[in-house]
Amino acid sequence: MNYIYDIYLNFNKTYYDFYEWNNNDKVMHIKKIPLFKVSTSNLKKMISNKIIISNDIFNSIKNKTDIYNSKEKLSSLIITDSKNVFALKLDKNGETSATSSLLLEDELDIIAFSLKTKEHNIDYKIVCKNKYLLSTRKEIDEKKYVLNILNKISYDTLKYLYYDYFNKEEENKDIMLKELLKEVQHNYTLNNHIYNLLKPITTN
Repeated sequence: MNYIYDIYLNFNKTYYDFYEWNNNDKVMHIKKIPLFKVSTSNLKKMISNKIIISNDIFNSIKNKTDIYNSKEKLSSLIITDSKNVFALKLDKNGETSATSSLLLEDELDIIAFSLKTKEHNIDYKIVCKNKYLLSTRKEIDEKKYVLNILNKISYDTLKYLYYDYFNKEEENKDIMLKELLKEVQHNYTLNNHIYNLLKPITTN
């Protein structure tokens, strides 16, 4: 089995590119992790779906990922098609529970190394399709903030926001809140506008 050494990973249930990592993320300095080179078609399936890998493969990588300055061991692996690189974290049943992108330098090193390795056929089953994110992490965080704060702002502020967006007046608080919440879910421009209006006055 091939291993990759001395890389950084940021496992999350939602996949984020490395440039969207946050300071409060639990970024791990990985000492050693198994590497598997797979076909491009298999790589796409393994990333776009939640999968469960075969017992043989799972047993070969179980607790084989070491972390610097930690006794914790992970059941995880790096997959690459020599063009793209992803890390998968598995639960106790061999099912993917989190994914991670890699720092660009680490990704390029792994691609270069993988060109000298043989392709491996990983046996797996698809559990369900992953939900792809069309929004950036910043957009997601802003949306969560706005959805939360809309339920807490004063009646007058809510009325102002409603008029500002719909260009009409409404007296019923429940109607204003319902319609704004609905729009925020699907309209990033509105979400960002409300965020920029409220964030300065709602931050302690």
